[in-house]
Amino acid sequence: LETMLELKRQGVAQIIISHRLVDIFAVGDRVMVLKRGENVGDRHVRNTDEHEVLEIIVSGTREQALTADQARAV
Repeated sequence: LETMLELKRQGVAQIIISHRLVDIFAVGDRVMVLKRGENVGDRHVRNTDEHEVLEIIVSGTREQALTADQARAV
């Protein structure tokens, strides 16, 4: 984790594949949820939380992820 944080400070782009949301939120700028290789949701870390990402993981469909976004916009 420390190495990833140092690379982030240096401006190095990284792709982290993990189910550990704590690590992703600690070092990431964006989080993307893939199901069967398809993007079913992506968020900027500063605009979401672990609960919302878990909702996307569980729902597993792009339509449901977009519905959650639309509800927050209202």
